[in-house]
This record gives sequence, structure tokens and C-alpha cells, in this order.
Amino acid sequence: MTSVWEAIRRSRSLLLVIVLCSVANVATRGAIAADRSARLQLQVVDAIEFVTDHELSRERLEELAGHMRSVERQMQDELGVPPLEKTVRVYLFATHAAFSDYVRQHIPSVGRTDAAVRHGVFLLRQERPFVFLAAGENLIQSLRHETVHAVLNTSHPALPIWIDEGLAQCYEDPDGGHRSARAERVLKKDLLRRAAPRPQSLEKLKTMSQLGPREYAGCWANLEKLLGSPAGRATLRAYLADLREGKAPAPLSQSSTFLGERSR
Repeated sequence: MTSVWEAIRRSRSLLLVIVLCSVANVATRGAIAADRSARLQLQVVDAIEFVTDHELSRERLEELAGHMRSVERQMQDELGVPPLEKTVRVYLFATHAAFSDYVRQHIPSVGRTDAAVRHGVFLLRQERPFVFLAAGENLIQSLRHETVHAVLNTSHPALPIWIDEGLAQCYEDPDGGHRSARAERVLKKDLLRRAAPRPQSLEKLKTMSQLGPREYAGCWANLEKLLGSPAGRATLRAYLADLREGKAPAPLSQSSTFLGERSR
């Protein structure tokens, strides 16, 4: 035991050892073996833990934290969703390769192909939220997107995946609007000129693997429609409140917003 503590005292940074050891809580199964060769740095800003593999200024981290808190406030104002109670840990990687390698190593449920096309991953482990991100031009959107997952999944058990992904897309725009240019492009480029998938079909989907590009964009289109009207927003507020209270609300496809479309 003495030799272990001596080795720790000789390390370049006790903080580094603490950070790497704490990573053991993040794996989806088993513990993560601490990678002592990785230069991970921990900084806490506005009660959010940022772990990075590269230098980031305090000002930049404050900007990122500001976006996360902005998402929380907007969701609370519009949907009545409570703010996060658990401390969020955000892992930021300088390159997509580093992000992909780390995620695949520590979250076995994320495969090579999935990691290659994603820039952000949310994980809820023992009721604590973790976010993993790759730096890039879409970092803010990815951070806001994953923040929505953290806010929703820490307080809404049994949340349907189509609502989870739809709302995440609705709140990822830095300007605070509900528009998703990416989802709009997907739907407009449909060669068969089909309308967005309807809630009735999306409610049958249970896993991310069932969400193709059109289904994923359809999640946004239907949630954006609900958020766009007072009646739809009230329906969504009530639905989420029921989930928080452990109730089984009626499917959103039965709301007047969507039933009205079917009757026309």
C-alpha cells in the first residue's frame, strides 16, 4: 500500500489520477480501466464537469456551460421540465478519432460504424448523466442536443425514443429556435415525395437502430409541430408531467394536433 501512495505522489498531477480513476463509473457494463496515458483535464464551470484531452480556455468553457443552462431554462419555460439535479460530466475530445476511440472503448453498445458518424453521445449511468463530444464546427449544436437528452432522461422514465430524439433536434439550434435545417433537408430530398413519418409509425420504434434518416427527421417534424402551437405545447407539457409522476399517458398520436390532420 505504501508503494502505491508513493507512486501517486510522484505522478505529475494528482488531479489527473483522480480524473482517470473516476472514469470507472462511465462504462455501460463493468468498470472502465483507467488509462493513465491519456492526458485528461478536469475543470468545473457552473457546476458542470468538463473533462478534456486538450487545452480549452475558461471563457470557452463558460460559453459551453451557458448553452447548456440556456437549454435547461428554455425547456423549463416551454415544457415545464425541471432543471438538472445531477451533476453532468462532459467529455470533450480535440479530434473525432479520439472521440470515436474513447467511446468505443468505454461504451461497448456503440459500435464502430455508429461512432464513426456521430459527434456526440449521451449516457445515463447509475442515474448520472455523461456526455461525450468531438470538437468541430457543430460542437455547440451537438452539446445542446445531448443536453436535451440529459435533461429529459434524468427525470422522465420510459420516455419514447421518438420524443427524446425529436426534442433534442428541436432545441439544438444555438439561436433558441426549433428549426432543424438538417432534418428539413432530409425530408425535402425524399425521392418519393412522401410526407414526414406520422407519430403512429414513430411510436412503434424502440431503438436507435430503427431510426433511419427519414424517421429521425420525422421525429423532429412532429415535435416541432407540437411546439409550434399553444395547444400542442400544452399537450406535450401534460404528457411529460405524467411521465415524471410515473403515469402512463395516452400516446401523443392521439392528441388533437395530429388527430385534426387525419380528419381533414
